[in-house]
Amino acid sequence: ASPGRRAQFTIGRAAWRPRRRASYSHAMRAHRLLAGLATASALLLSACSMQADRQLAEAAIPAFHQQLDAGRFDAIYDVAADDLKRAAPRSDFTRFLAAVHRKLGVTQSSVPRGWQINVQTSGTYVTLTVATVFAGGAAQERFVYRLQDKQARLAGYNINSNALILQ
Repeated sequence: ASPGRRAQFTIGRAAWRPRRRASYSHAMRAHRLLAGLATASALLLSACSMQADRQLAEAAIPAFHQQLDAGRFDAIYDVAADDLKRAAPRSDFTRFLAAVHRKLGVTQSSVPRGWQINVQTSGTYVTLTVATVFAGGAAQERFVYRLQDKQARLAGYNINSNALILQ
């Protein structure tokens, strides 16, 4: 060992660092702080965007129920996303909605129960779960909306109700 220097044994971090490395550490801390602030800002902006996306999809549900109650099943299909149109031909989807309307009747009320937003390279999808009371019974509906051109287009619809089976 050189004179004036004591031998040190450490486990983990080294006890002695060159001065130049210490200033580099400060620069790294500043860089990490800026990166953290940028990440927090991006998350805040995306949270605002997610809120707007969810509200856009939620606003489409009353329009769906109005058309369902009026028996305008073709109108629902006409404005649906291509995802739904690829999954179900017009005749099948409109017959399905006609059966829902015939068995459950008009919409009395709807209460949101949950939501999920899925951002993919193919688009943004908002899934909403709603507890709905119809004249003929209660149901749980699941709407999947694809957001396109600042519009929510129905990409999927699912309904669970004992009244559909028992009536």
